[in-house]
Amino acid sequence: MSWFARGEGWGNKDEAGSRIGGDMKVIGVIILSITINLLGNVFEVKLETMGRYVLGGPIYIQSELKNISGKEQKVSGGFIYDYILKKSNGEGVKMKEMEQYKIVPCDRVEVEVIGINWAQRKGIDLRRYYYIKEGGEYTIMVRAYPFCDIGKERGSGRIERTWKGEVRSEEKKIFITYPEGEDKEAYEYFRGDIPREGEKAKELLTHFPTSTYAGWVLARRTSGVDFLYENGKAMIDDILKPAMEREGRRGSLGKDKNGKERWVMPEEEAENYIKYAEKFLSSNGEHILSGFIYARLSLGYLALHSWEDAYKSMNESLKREWPSFLYDNVNVMEEQIRVLEEAKKELLNRGLVKKKE
Repeated sequence: MSWFARGEGWGNKDEAGSRIGGDMKVIGVIILSITINLLGNVFEVKLETMGRYVLGGPIYIQSELKNISGKEQKVSGGFIYDYILKKSNGEGVKMKEMEQYKIVPCDRVEVEVIGINWAQRKGIDLRRYYYIKEGGEYTIMVRAYPFCDIGKERGSGRIERTWKGEVRSEEKKIFITYPEGEDKEAYEYFRGDIPREGEKAKELLTHFPTSTYAGWVLARRTSGVDFLYENGKAMIDDILKPAMEREGRRGSLGKDKNGKERWVMPEEEAENYIKYAEKFLSSNGEHILSGFIYARLSLGYLALHSWEDAYKSMNESLKREWPSFLYDNVNVMEEQIRVLEEAKKELLNRGLVKKKE
């Protein structure tokens, strides 16, 4: 389950299932049940970047692979994605050692049909795969090719015709700037290894709440209420119930200062989130994640039944752009925005906030 739907808990023990997007293990072989025709103008891959990044922070890029042939294609196996990062002088960047993936023999791979409008998005943080220790200008390109090219009889005895080759995106420039101000203090404090989750991430929020790095931690954290509702009415109905009777989030398992397990209630999760989010947004209102953080903040206020504050934060969120480049499925983001818009209307319709001009 995506961390955009369910945030990371505030207890010392992280909530199961709150890790980011399945950790997006993309470089290397990704075993899937579908792949791609890579000859001629059959498939294309496009690459999106944020353009500018701060050294030590996430370096997210998004690729999208599409069938542009106008007809169905037979494919087999899975994708191998290579993300090729170079310095401006053409020098390569050192890669981290990756875990070994279990390789499926091609004679066991199913041949499937890719639809006319098929497309797949993949987002990754380049820091997971590269040692990026210097600021400056870099180039990034993504290349995709099939795991299996079946064009002759295999051990299974079947004969299938599938496509083979590779497709490459355009090469794009990205700029990684050196941290300044509170970012620089945080970078030096953590010796360049900026945390994203767990206890060290809490430490970052405590000591460097207005750093740009803090925004990436807040985007992962829960604020006491999750987006996992069919519509805004269902969300408000559920939040009006006592916490332990809700269909949605009821808190998370954590530990106290002495290491003893305890249950962290949604109200405490909300108070923790609000404390840090308000500090962050006071200095980073136009951060690339501010729209999403305002949305999380509004959910925190809902958990506390602070309806007016929730309404104001919803307004701030909905007038900003959300980080679509982080979603493998943009429909998920659009659904979250819809639920938030509906919840905002519910607050008005139920008289929980005063009618607005």
